[in-house]
Amino acid sequence: MSRLKRKSRSDIEFKGCGGLLDVVDDSVKESFRINDKEFDYIADNISDEDINKLFYIEYPNFTQKREMLIILETYLDQYYKK
Repeated sequence: MSRLKRKSRSDIEFKGCGGLLDVVDDSVKESFRINDKEFDYIADNISDEDINKLFYIEYPNFTQKREMLIILETYLDQYYKK
């Protein structure tokens, strides 16, 4: 699912229960425009290398941002094909 298709989604719910982990989860879901089920699938299946590329680059350049989107879309495609 491309980022444009995810732009106007209404199925994303933010828990906001007050815990620090909920804040992190909600910020990731908001940034990447993914819902809980997609987030859980990505969290369960993502490799350490991909985690580093998605989350540990402080000021990504255009090439790195493009690679981040490709990684995200790869995991979302896997989720919808299963």
